[in-house]
This record gives sequence, structure tokens and C-alpha cells, in this order.
Amino acid sequence: MFRIKSKKLRHSVSLLAEFFEDVKIRVTEEGWKVRQADRATVAVIDLLIPKEDFEMYDFEVEEIDEEIKEKSFGVNVEKLIDFLKTFDNHTTLSIATGDKINIEGDERRFSLPQKAVSDDRTPETSELEFETKLELDKLKIKSIVDEAKKVSDSVVFQTEGEKVVIEAGDENTNYERTFEELIEERGEAKSRFPLDYLKKFTSGLKKNKRNLSMELANDYPMRISNKNLEFVLAPRVEE
Repeated sequence: MFRIKSKKLRHSVSLLAEFFEDVKIRVTEEGWKVRQADRATVAVIDLLIPKEDFEMYDFEVEEIDEEIKEKSFGVNVEKLIDFLKTFDNHTTLSIATGDKINIEGDERRFSLPQKAVSDDRTPETSELEFETKLELDKLKIKSIVDEAKKVSDSVVFQTEGEKVVIEAGDENTNYERTFEELIEERGEAKSRFPLDYLKKFTSGLKKNKRNLSMELANDYPMRISNKNLEFVLAPRVEE
């Protein structure tokens, strides 16, 4: 059994709905974890809803043949959010996971079927090595994406000395923005990324107030992260 405020859970899973129909949630000692790639394997999201966010967190493990088996459940994330929207923001929800996922609060109860979700296609990202790291807040990333989309469907991030330059468009219609949030540099970085994925990412962050770190390299994936979230995006390779 788990107990959590409706608003807190809704905001936590809103990013997942931008990329996935169904997600596999692993119940761990640290909290609920989702690590999954989108169907095209262009983006990987690693999300933690920490147990501290819950008012009640009933964590149990099974031991089979001396091995600890982690519990998990699959859920249609769009339907989950649709149900969560019916509750007042400050309603404490009781959630039970079994053959079905039962959500109760405010004299209501919704049931969702468990979904079979495989995460076998999710590539490993922990060993990625980046050349540049900068710190940005959500609003700055969102403004970059919104502005660049006015001229193109992709955007280039590159370092020039201690500056980071954002470019989009072509020789006739273009956009450029420069800022100096570079906090760590080991080498040159220049990569192009699809703006539709970055748009989904910024749209799904909702009330995330933490600053985000962005890591880049040369023709290499991008990683945007904070304490409980990691988003890895593959570069767009120009032929």
C-alpha cells in the first residue's frame, strides 16, 4: 500500500506521458523508479519518485532461490493521469498494486489493469562520457526550445571558449543565442538535436523547480538531469 498526494504524483508522472503509452514502475527501497526508452530509442528517461514523497511507502521484496526479486507493475500512464485529474490537488491517495492497480481518495476508487511492459530495449547510459557541463533552469531550456522551433525542427548546441552557443535554421532564416552557464569543460562540444523531443521534455516537466544540468559532447547524446531525473537524447546526425 502507498499513500501520496494527488498533485505530487500527477506532476511526477506527467513527463512520462509525453513519451510513453505504458510504463513499468519498479518498487524499490529508494522509491518508485522508471527507466525506459521511447519506441524509436531516441530518448531514455530515468525517473525516481522518492519514497520521501509518499506519506506511506510499504516496501516489500520477495526472496526466490536466495535472490531478491524486485516488485514492479505496468500501467497506462495516460489513463493514470486522467484518473488523477479527477482528484483535488491536496487529496491523499491510497494506491494498492496487485492483479489490478487500485486508486482511492475523496470517496472515489478507480481500478486500472496491469500492463505487460518490457524494458529490454532500454540502452545503458551510465557509461556515457561528456565534454561539457552547464547548469540551466527549466524556463531557460523551455525558452530556447520555443524560440528555435520558430525557424527549424532541430537545434545545435556548441561550446565556444567559455560560452555555449545555440543555433537553429539556415542561412536565410536563423536563430542564435549565447549564454555563459558553462560550469565544467573538458573539450569541444557540438551536436544537433531534434526539437520535438526537447519540446516534449520541457512540456512534461510541469512544476519541477530544481535547476537542471546539461551535459554535451561532439556528435554525441545530450544528458539533462537533476537529483531525481535523467533524460538522455540521441543526436540528429546530418547526412
